[in-house]
Amino acid sequence: DIFFDLVIWSLLFIEAELVPGLIMPQEMKDFSATLWSYLETYPIKNASAYEEGADDDDFIEAAYLATHIAYIPTRNHRFPIYVEDSPALYLFHRENLYPVMEMGELDLIAEFVDSLRQYGCTAENDLQVRDGTRYMLGLFDKAGGSWLNHLEEGEVGPDDYDLIHKAW
Repeated sequence: DIFFDLVIWSLLFIEAELVPGLIMPQEMKDFSATLWSYLETYPIKNASAYEEGADDDDFIEAAYLATHIAYIPTRNHRFPIYVEDSPALYLFHRENLYPVMEMGELDLIAEFVDSLRQYGCTAENDLQVRDGTRYMLGLFDKAGGSWLNHLEEGEVGPDDYDLIHKAW
């Protein structure tokens, strides 16, 4: 939770740099790069390391952390990320996409596909992106062509977060 919060703060500081007229202290500007350097050594275990695999709550938290870490060097999708930026982060996405697809949480699958797309992978040039995209399109079709109709276990309907995030 602490590291995820730090990543979110980093992403907020990145966005704050785009606000016209906002003068940010240098420490805020340096925060994302400092956090990125630290996270290069932060171990994120694959689903296979957990007793329940991709269904393990600790893995799910780690997977969301990994997808959000990838937004730091891209400045929230404004620039590409390269394998050389963090080979371990890239391998984490590669090694865990299919376990995440088997687990079936739409949001996490979408974030994995999104992360791989940041590396320049597309449905045309990458089997995993194609498989993940087709999986999501299958869910979209089953939901009658609306992400808001897609409900996961325990959901009774879209909340305010879903109104934007599911479609995004």
